[in-house]
Amino acid sequence: MNSVNGWLQGLILWIKTLFSPISGRKNNTEIVEHLVSGDQLSEARRIDRNTPGSVHTWYIKHQESQAQLLITLDNLAVMRLEVAKLPRSKTKASDPYSPNYAGLKWKDKMRRTHRLSIQWIVQLQNRNVVSRVGTWDVDLQGNFPDPNAKAEVVVRQMVREVIDLKSLAGSSWRSRVGTFPWEEILGEYCRVVLGQKHNPNIKKFRIQDIDDQ
Repeated sequence: MNSVNGWLQGLILWIKTLFSPISGRKNNTEIVEHLVSGDQLSEARRIDRNTPGSVHTWYIKHQESQAQLLITLDNLAVMRLEVAKLPRSKTKASDPYSPNYAGLKWKDKMRRTHRLSIQWIVQLQNRNVVSRVGTWDVDLQGNFPDPNAKAEVVVRQMVREVIDLKSLAGSSWRSRVGTFPWEEILGEYCRVVLGQKHNPNIKKFRIQDIDDQ
């Protein structure tokens, strides 16, 4: 579990650098895809994340909330290959552009091809607070030859559902997203996209929230 937390710490470093007002990297980040909700209040932007294994990186904003939701999808096989190429002394590097891949050295008895991770990002006056929603390893390839094609469809459908969440009287957007059944929806879209008989072998990690001090 500590090794997975190490991987997440590396992702958090990337997030903090991206959203830092000092770095200016967010303004220069290429937007690959842009989705807007039906009510025009929410938008999702897919951005380029130049780290080994990165498949999709989305951040979602709503007009009524200062918090942003970040959804990342990574290919575990590519990430493990990255681990194999690194000298052992370098697997704990803290470079914010090279996340810690130590969490990929364990052997999984179940077939899982991708890692989905979701975090809240709240930008305060002089710091960012990153609050973990969840991290799951899951088989999003099945028996299909392309390693990422079906995974991309699954995550894009989840993003679309999140930005189109219906408004509820007395309930903020963040509260509505907070009750979103991520694992259940992930399983449903896996069956829709990869077939009803597909077993995604979803594994959720329990990792404490990380606050940028």
